[in-house]
Amino acid sequence: MGLWKEKLSSEDFNQLEALLDLRSQSESIYATTTFINGFKLGALMMVEINAAKEDLLPDSKYIPVPEYIVPIALLC
Repeated sequence: MGLWKEKLSSEDFNQLEALLDLRSQSESIYATTTFINGFKLGALMMVEINAAKEDLLPDSKYIPVPEYIVPIALLC
């Protein structure tokens, strides 16, 4: 950034810094949104698999399901 500070006027350099800050914020928002959507999709898939298991296997109540699956599914 020191090179740009020397080559650009102070106003242009401030605008460049603001632009880079906005780009960083935009990438952070995108990464957060992508993670949330992926987490929700994974939780919904687990719910669907659990529901299909109950439909396909009438005795599925005897198949152990880890306890951590239910709280994760309820978050969405």
